[in-house]
Amino acid sequence: MIVSGKLKKWCVLLGYLKPYSRLYVFDLVFAVLEALSTLSIPFVIRDLLSTVGKDNDVGLSYLLGRSVILLVLIALIYVANFFITKYGCLVGAFIERDMRKDLFEHYEKLSCRFFDKQRIGQLISRITVDLYGFSDFFHHASEELLIAVVKYLISFTILFQINAKLSLALIVMFPAVMFISLYYIDKMEKASIESHNKIAEINEMVADSLSGIRTVKLFGNEKVEIQKFNFFNHNFVEWKKYMFTQMSKYFGCCFSLMASVMPLVTILGILIINGGDKGLTVPDITMFLLYVGILLDPTDRLLGMAQRFADNVAGYERFLEVLSEEVTLKNSSSPAVKEVLKGDITLEHVDFSYDSNTNLVLSDLSFDVKAGTYVALVGASGAGKTTICNLIARLYDVNKGRVLIDGVNVKDWSLEFLREQICFVQQDPYLFSGSILENIKYGCPEASFDDVVRAAKDANIHDFIQGLPSKYETEVEERGVYM
Repeated sequence: MIVSGKLKKWCVLLGYLKPYSRLYVFDLVFAVLEALSTLSIPFVIRDLLSTVGKDNDVGLSYLLGRSVILLVLIALIYVANFFITKYGCLVGAFIERDMRKDLFEHYEKLSCRFFDKQRIGQLISRITVDLYGFSDFFHHASEELLIAVVKYLISFTILFQINAKLSLALIVMFPAVMFISLYYIDKMEKASIESHNKIAEINEMVADSLSGIRTVKLFGNEKVEIQKFNFFNHNFVEWKKYMFTQMSKYFGCCFSLMASVMPLVTILGILIINGGDKGLTVPDITMFLLYVGILLDPTDRLLGMAQRFADNVAGYERFLEVLSEEVTLKNSSSPAVKEVLKGDITLEHVDFSYDSNTNLVLSDLSFDVKAGTYVALVGASGAGKTTICNLIARLYDVNKGRVLIDGVNVKDWSLEFLREQICFVQQDPYLFSGSILENIKYGCPEASFDDVVRAAKDANIHDFIQGLPSKYETEVEERGVYM
C-alpha cells in the first residue's frame, strides 16, 4: 500500500512533465553531451603527457591539434550547459506554473466546509512557498542523476583499465557515502516537512494580523502581535536548527570521505609503482586523478541534491495533500433545466451543522416562502439566519432534509445556474483589488458600461462614484482601503 502510494505520487508528477517531454528529452541529451565532453578531456591530457615522456621535442602542429580538440570539447561543454540551464529551467517553470494553476482551480472548486477548517495563510503558503523551487529541483535532479550515472559508468570502466587495484580502493568509499546519505535524508525530510509547517504558520499569523491591522491599532495591541509573531518565528528557527544539525553531520561525513580520495589514490599509486608494477605510469596516475576529480563533481552535486530532495519533496507532498481533497459540492449528472427561476423556496425538515463535531445550527427546520413575497429572518447572533441563506445558494449541503426552489432540490440545479438566479448582499461586503467598474461587474463580467451605471444608480452610489477623480476607473485596492 505504501509502495503504490509512492508510485502514484511520482506518476502525478510525470503527468505534469508529459506536455514538455520533447524539451525535457533534449535537455537530457545535452546533459549526456556535457558528461561525455568532460570525460574526453583526460584522454587528450594523457596523450599530451605520454608524448612529453617519449620525446622532449613535441611539434607545434601536434600541440595545436590537441589544443583545438580541447577547445572543441570546452565549447561543447559550454553549449550543453547553456541549454541545460536555460531550457531545462524553463521545463521546471512550466511545470510549476501548471501545478499552481491546478491547485488554484482546485481551491475554487472546494466547498466552504473545507475553508472553514483551513487557515488562509497555510493555503497561500502551499501555492507559493511549497511549490517554489520544487519543479526546478525535479528537472535538475534528473539531469544530475543522468550525468552522474554516465560519468560513473564510463569513469570506472576507464579506471579499471588503467589499474584495477586503485579502482577497487576507490569503489570501497562510495558505498559508505551512499549509506550516510540514506541515513540522514530521512531525518532531514522529517525536519523539512515540519519547517514548511512552521513557515505556513508564520504566513497565517502575518495574514491574520495585517488583515485586521486597524483593529490591532484601535486596541493598541501592536506589542501583542509582535510577541505572537516572535513565538512562531522562534519555533521556525528551532526546527531549522535541528535540520541544519542533521545537514552538518551529513555533509561533514560525506565531504571528509571525498576529501580523502585524492591523497589515498596518490599514495596507493606511488606504492604500486614502487612495488614494481610497470603497467602504471605517472601519466596513468595523472589521468586516474583527473577521472577521480570528474567522479567527485557529480558526487558533490548528488550530496547537495539529497539535501534539497528532503526540502522540496516536503512541499510537493503538501501540494498533493490539498489536491487530494474531494470536491463535495458537484452538479448532478443530469441537472434540471429552466430559463429563469420563479422563486418559490421550501425547506423540509432541515438539519445542518458546520462541523460534525459541533451542535446542530438548524434542527428539523421547515418553512415555505412564496415567490414575490418579502420575508425577514429575525434572531440573535448565531441563530442561523445567514446559514439559511447559504443553504438556499447551496454554499453548503444540508445534513438532513431538503432545500427546494420551485419544487426542485437545490442539488438538482446546476451550481452556476442556481447562483446566477440569486442576489446575495452580504453583511460584510468584500471588495477585490481593481477598479470600481471591475468590482461592480464581478457577478456579470459581460455587463456593458450602461448596465454598470444602472446598477450603481439602483444602489445609490453613482453620484459618489462620479465625485471620485477617476470615477468608475478608481482603484479600490484590497478590501477597498481607499474607499
